Amino acid sequence: MKNIFKFLILTICFISCENTDDGTSSSLPEFTTEGKNTFGCKIDNQIFVPKRKITGSPYSNPILKATYVYNDYYFNGYHLSIFANNEVNNKLINIRLDGGLNPLIEGNTYPISVNQDNNIYGIYEHWGETIDNGDGTGFTPVFEFTTDNSSFGELEIIKLDTENKIISGVFWFDCKETNRDTISHITEGRFDLKYTIDF
Repeated sequence: MKNIFKFLILTICFISCENTDDGTSSSLPEFTTEGKNTFGCKIDNQIFVPKRKITGSPYSNPILKATYVYNDYYFNGYHLSIFANNEVNNKLINIRLDGGLNPLIEGNTYPISVNQDNNIYGIYEHWGETIDNGDGTGFTPVFEFTTDNSSFGELEIIKLDTENKIISGVFWFDCKETNRDTISHITEGRFDLKYTIDF
């Protein structure tokens, strides 16, 4: 009975700690090129790592995913997506390429700029607290920041292994909130991911 009680106390403590840990006190992952499925960066000098809520469904969307594929029908060329989501602090980062004319090359550095075909672009989103309308309904404001011609960055592909489907690199970008002049700075980004050709 005593052991069961200890187990219950430890379980409650674990759940409580997990629910309040939003990843900002974590360290950025060490940079590797082995497909270890790691991602990290700083958003306005605060550490961001992907994190799932402990109460999340095992069937919910992935919090970390890389896609790299050539598909002429859907993307009119090469498609890249490096996606990381932190469900605890309601933030996500996505680096995308749609309609790429040429394959990515290991060792090359690419500009992150405006969202259009054959350009790599960056997205940062976060959700505010749900606002109660007073009638039992509410809404959650979403703040979207994107790169453009005046807010931009760089992505360096350090490893691209198409046989084992590993993509690793480093990045940074500045991005501007849609319809506002607020700028966020995404710095010290790094990822080491197994990618899929599914989208």
